[in-house]
Amino acid sequence: MLKTTIVCVVGPPGCGKNFQLTKLKVAGLFPAKYLSSGDTFRDAQKSNPRLWEKVRPYLTGENKQKSRLVPDEILREVMTPQIKRATGLVFLNGIPRTSSQLEWILSFQGARVRILFLQAEYERCLARIANRRDQEGRLDDNAADARERMVEFQLLTVPVLRAAHQCELVRVIDVNGGPEESHTNFLRGLAEILPDHRQILLEHADKSPVSP
Repeated sequence: MLKTTIVCVVGPPGCGKNFQLTKLKVAGLFPAKYLSSGDTFRDAQKSNPRLWEKVRPYLTGENKQKSRLVPDEILREVMTPQIKRATGLVFLNGIPRTSSQLEWILSFQGARVRILFLQAEYERCLARIANRRDQEGRLDDNAADARERMVEFQLLTVPVLRAAHQCELVRVIDVNGGPEESHTNFLRGLAEILPDHRQILLEHADKSPVSP
């Protein structure tokens, strides 16, 4: 893989990763590949029964002894081919979540890696998850599972982000506001790490309506 920029978009459950990346993709400001391990695993319920059997306990909470995160080896097996096929700009939704995932992302030869951390308050994230559950019916969007995933994020992912921040890989984005305000912040933060697309991102951010 050569001349590739990997932008990892991470944050606690309910911070709005899907929302931000979907709006960016729909806007079509520049060519990019959008990859989500979560979407891949959830879609497997209908499209890939063999993969679904592997990941189902982690997505549904059937096995309470297991982490809510799909094991890294399964994630790498599924996502590595997709990343290797991509060139140019690649967005990874929700990765990395563990130290080994960060090492894996950094191992792609010729790739420039940056991380956007979407920062949102705990109660705001839970409220968004409840709303998403009503609208989308995701298997892992019940209140108990959401709290477990929040705890796991604090224990496993926050230390990874701190380490990456020390290496100047991380930019923090405040997404505590409403949808449009949060997206404007997201676009402006993205402009800081993508100099080739800085102008169009800032122009689009300035056009986004923000409630007073």
